[in-house]
Amino acid sequence: VHKHKICDKIEDCRDKSDEANCNMMQMTNKTCKRSGGDGRELRIPEAWLDDGQRDCLNGIDEGDQVKVCGEGRSERKTLESSCDNVFICLSGERGYINMEELCDGTDSCDD
Repeated sequence: VHKHKICDKIEDCRDKSDEANCNMMQMTNKTCKRSGGDGRELRIPEAWLDDGQRDCLNGIDEGDQVKVCGEGRSERKTLESSCDNVFICLSGERGYINMEELCDGTDSCDD
């Protein structure tokens, strides 16, 4: 399954694996119509930001609109105007989590 079909709320795989663990994928708050998608506006995964591949039809995931925040383990790319909307993890592999992930019952920082 192409990456643009993952976490689009349509089960493309028989085992539904393309829609599994979507709550663990870091997503931006911005949406776009995905290249190769069905024309719906869907949230943009952070991993797609400034990765050299134009995933959104309007190109919002590449170029000047992408901002780099933090450094080291907490470095991240965002489409937000501010770098203040994350919680910095004290340990674990992930250096940060989005504020909406706090107190959601999942150990997102791995510490």
